[in-house]
Amino acid sequence: MSATTVVFRRIFRLIGSYTLGLWAGGTAAMLVVLSLSDALSTSQFASLVSLTRGSIAGFQLALSLLAVTFFFAPLVMAGATRRAVVRASLLTVAVIAVANTAVFTALLALDPRVLDDAGTAGFALLGGLACFLGGGVSGLLLGASLSRWGKSRNSWLAVPLGFVPLLSGLLATPEYAGEAWPIVACVSLVISLTGMLAYNTILTNSPIPKKK
Repeated sequence: MSATTVVFRRIFRLIGSYTLGLWAGGTAAMLVVLSLSDALSTSQFASLVSLTRGSIAGFQLALSLLAVTFFFAPLVMAGATRRAVVRASLLTVAVIAVANTAVFTALLALDPRVLDDAGTAGFALLGGLACFLGGGVSGLLLGASLSRWGKSRNSWLAVPLGFVPLLSGLLATPEYAGEAWPIVACVSLVISLTGMLAYNTILTNSPIPKKK
């Protein structure tokens, strides 16, 4: 078993379990709220689900940031290579983003209008992926920047830029971008991929505290 696989399992267990818990708890809460109304409407449920996109993406940012903060230095000090940790964290963020997109689309599909409207279905897939991947990549960038530069001037510049993938993903909606939202979503994905490369560069050159 490769080092990347071992590290991936540890990071995925953390992010995946909390993400699953958030989806399960959030879905249950929405069902309870709607069940207390006059009638359970699938369209109402789908409308509520669509509002969770930004919240889930923000949660991914927090989890990715924590993963870098708590796993990078201990794993490298324990013998894992920087490359293995970087690859594992990038793979985790990508897998979680795809999984979030699948769940998001499946819950939206409870509204028959989603299946009938190709534009809405496309938004669930493309817009969802751009947002969820952006959230995860932003978390990685923030964690890498803080790990590499701490409270230095470089960090003050890098940290704001770390939010760009998430913000671009949040803008990939018909409400913000109008009919151009697919273009904005594609640009957001490109930004996230660029952020992944930047994360790799930053973290592979990040110093590791010496054991005391």
